Parts: sequence; structure tokens; C-alpha cells
Amino acid sequence: MLNKLFAKLNITSMNQFILVNIVFAITGTLSVLLAGPMLEFFGVATDSYGGVIYWAIRIFLIFFFYQCLLVLVSIPFGQFAYFRDVQKKMLARCGVRF
Repeated sequence: MLNKLFAKLNITSMNQFILVNIVFAITGTLSVLLAGPMLEFFGVATDSYGGVIYWAIRIFLIFFFYQCLLVLVSIPFGQFAYFRDVQKKMLARCGVRF
């Protein structure tokens, strides 16, 4: 079962699997934590923009920060090449081609 998962994710070992999950966890957490203060810095709040627009902007910022941080966080963990390929796939799904 793990072999199928490793093949699907293009992962070669259990150590790499653990490192990849750690990078995903750190990146997701950081992107959510950075979006809130960034919105406050620019003065975007639910009071001024309404709930729907506020959350649309926040989700966009989270996605943007996630894409930027994914590669940066992967460097210290030695997974840059893996996440560079993951990044290309994610952006290709959003319509950005390289």
C-alpha cells in the first residue's frame, strides 16, 4: 500500500515521505499565519469589506503565500527538487505554464 502511495507521489523512501509531510505542514501553517497580519497591515477587515470579500482576499493571500513559501521551506529540508516539480504541477493546474 505504501509503495503505491510512494509511486503516486514520486517519493523514493520513508525518510523523504516524512520530510515532504513536514514541509507541507510548515508551509500551510506559515501561509495561514502570514495572511492575517498582511490583511491587517493593508487595513482589510470584515467591517470595511464585508465577510465574503474579506475571505476571498484572505484565501487568495493564503494561496499566494503557500506557493512562495513551499519552495523556500523545502530548501533547508533538502527537498527543493521535489517541491519544484510539485510547484510546476500546481501552477499548471491553475493555468500558469512554464
